[in-house]
Order: sequence, then structure tokens, then C-alpha cells
Amino acid sequence: MIEAVRQLLHSLLGVRACKKAGGNSRRQPPENEAVRAYNSARRRYLSELLEQRLSKKTRVMACGLSFEAHFDPEKQAVWTSSLGAEPYLPTDVFVVVCELLSGEGVARLGDAMKGALGDPALPLDSVEGAVAEQVFGRQPGERVYRRVGAITALMVHLGMARLDADAGVLETTGAGVYVGSGKPIERLEMLHSSA
Repeated sequence: MIEAVRQLLHSLLGVRACKKAGGNSRRQPPENEAVRAYNSARRRYLSELLEQRLSKKTRVMACGLSFEAHFDPEKQAVWTSSLGAEPYLPTDVFVVVCELLSGEGVARLGDAMKGALGDPALPLDSVEGAVAEQVFGRQPGERVYRRVGAITALMVHLGMARLDADAGVLETTGAGVYVGSGKPIERLEMLHSSA
């Protein structure tokens, strides 16, 4: 019976629900048409939001950082002056962070300076860890390029999250995070049009 419930949760809700029910698989099940449509809507929405808000070079001053950023529509990525040799953050970075935030409303930041991917300081379910694994293809045990400061500052600048530096977490504001995830997509379109 428990196995049947676990399989049902896995097929309907994905890995997070399966893990909460006692499963141990980290890999996502194959995407069905509804999941693909949801992911496509979230990616499209975030891409439009980034292009709208960062169409010109913009000074981002948030979370104790100050840097320039702009959205490059050809690369579908945000260029930031703070990331040196790897200055682009693809739209998928923001998709992954929004997915993390849509689950519990908060996400640990992770610290690439204190450990390798998968270590307690840089868990796979942290902002830095999830982005490194899901967007940049890093494997557990590998060292990763630190991007969490720029990602966090951009999420705060765009009004999509708040930083709780004392707790080391990013908290959702709801804007841009809840495309799908059980929340009505119309709410997000309303938030997008009022921005």
C-alpha cells in the first residue's frame, strides 16, 4: 500500500513529494505534457520579466552588492558585471530558484566557498547547489563557481524574493515564483502586468 501511494505521489507531484513520503529518488520522472506546458509557461514568464526589467544596463543594489546587469535576449541570459569570467546567468537559473521557492516558500542559499557540491555547506537543495547541478551540470563532490550573491541580489532587485541573511535563506514574495505549482497562473500574469 505504501509503495502504491509513493508511486502515485511520484507520478503526480514529482520527486519532492516522493521524498517527503519516504522515497529516496532524486531524479525527476519523465515529463508529461502538463509538466512540459507548466515549465514552458514559467520559463516564458521569467524570460519576459527579465527582458522587461533588465532591457538596459541596470545598476542592481541589493543584499550588500552593487553591480550592473542586463538581459541578453539572444542568449536568454542575464549578464552581470559581478561574475567575472562567467558573467551570464541563463533564464533557467531563475526557473530553478523559483522552483525551490515554490515548495516551502524559502530556500537555503548554500556556500560554494565552504564545500563541494553535496556537502553540508552546499546541499543540492540550496540555491547555489540546485543551480550548479540543474543548470550548469555539476556533479556531487565537484567544486562550483560561486554565483549565489548575484542570483540573490537579482531576485531581490526584481521583487521576487527577500533575503534573510541571518538565517541564510531566500524567502519568496510570490511574484514570479508561483507559475503553476498549484497556484493559478492568472495570478502570476496579473503580477507581471502590474510590475
